[in-house]
Amino acid sequence: ACKKITHPDLTSHTWFGHLADTFDDIRDEMASASQEIKGVQLINLVNRIDEKISDLKSEIHTLEHEIHSVERKIEKVKQKQLEEKRGKSHE
Repeated sequence: ACKKITHPDLTSHTWFGHLADTFDDIRDEMASASQEIKGVQLINLVNRIDEKISDLKSEIHTLEHEIHSVERKIEKVKQKQLEEKRGKSHE
C-alpha cells in the first residue's frame, strides 16, 4: 500500500500540469501521514510492551512471595517431624 503512495501507476504521458502537481502534494502529505501513523502505532506498541513487562514483574514478585511462604511451611513441617522423631526416640 505504501508503494502506491510514493510510486503510483501513472505514466509520463499523464504526469504533467496542475493536476499532477496537486496530486504530488497530496501524495507527499499521504506519505507523511502514513509515517506519523506508523510512529504513533510504534509508540502505542512500546507502551503496551512496557505495561506487560510491569505486569510480569509484579506477577514474578507475587510468585516469589508465594514460593517463600511455601518454603517456610515446608521448613516448619520438617522441624515438626524432626521434633516428633526425637520425642519418640527418647521414649
